[in-house]
Amino acid sequence: DWSSDVCSSDLALREQEKKNLELKTALCEKAEAVQDSTDIEGARETLLYLQKQWKETGPVPHAESEKIWLRFRTACDTFFNRLGDLKKEAKEAEKDNLVKKQALLEKIEQWQPLADIKENISAINALIKEWDNIGFVPRKNVKEINTKYHQLIEQLYEKAKVDKMQVQLLLFEQMVKSKQQNTDFEQWKRNEISKLRKQLQDQEKEIFTLENSLSFFKAGKNAETLLKKY
Repeated sequence: DWSSDVCSSDLALREQEKKNLELKTALCEKAEAVQDSTDIEGARETLLYLQKQWKETGPVPHAESEKIWLRFRTACDTFFNRLGDLKKEAKEAEKDNLVKKQALLEKIEQWQPLADIKENISAINALIKEWDNIGFVPRKNVKEINTKYHQLIEQLYEKAKVDKMQVQLLLFEQMVKSKQQNTDFEQWKRNEISKLRKQLQDQEKEIFTLENSLSFFKAGKNAETLLKKY
C-alpha cells in the first residue's frame, strides 16, 4: 500500500545517504593525504578532481552533513592557502630576479673581449651560466629582457670574432632555454620541429628534382664534369 511504499522509499534514501557518507569520508581522507604535499601541481590537480567528485556525490545523513563538509573544506583550504603563500613568495623572487638580470645586462654591455678566442668563449659562457642560474622574472618582463639579452650575447660573440656557424648554434641553444620559461613552450617546440621537418622535406624534394634532371644528360665529358660537381 501507499504507506509501505513511502517507508521503503525512505529506507532506500537513508541507505543511500549512508553510502554517500562513506564516499565523502574517503574523499576527505584523500584530500588530507595531499594537503601538505610538496608536489604542488600534483596536489592541486588531485584536489580539484576530489572537489568535482564531492559535488557529484549525493547528500549524507543530516546529522553528519556539516561535520563532513567542514573536514573536507579544511583539507582543501589548508593546501590552497599554502599555495597562495607560495605564489606570493614566487612573485617576490621573480622581482628580485628581474633586478639581478638587469644588473647582469649592464655587466654584459660593459664586457670587452680578450686577445684569446678560447678565453673569450669561456668568459661569455660564464656570463650565460650566470644568467641561467638567476631564474624566472615576472611574465610581463620576459619578452623584453630576453630580447635584449640575446641581442647583447650576439654582440659579444661578434666582438670576440667567434665563427658564425658556432654563434648560431649557441644562440639557438640560449633561445630554447629562454623559451622554457613560457607556458607555451611545448607548443613552440612542436612548431619548431614541424618547421624543421618541412625544411628537410623541401630540401629532399629539391635534391630529387636535381638528380632527376641530371639523369637526362647524355654521357659525355661535360655531363660527367657536371655530375661530379653535385
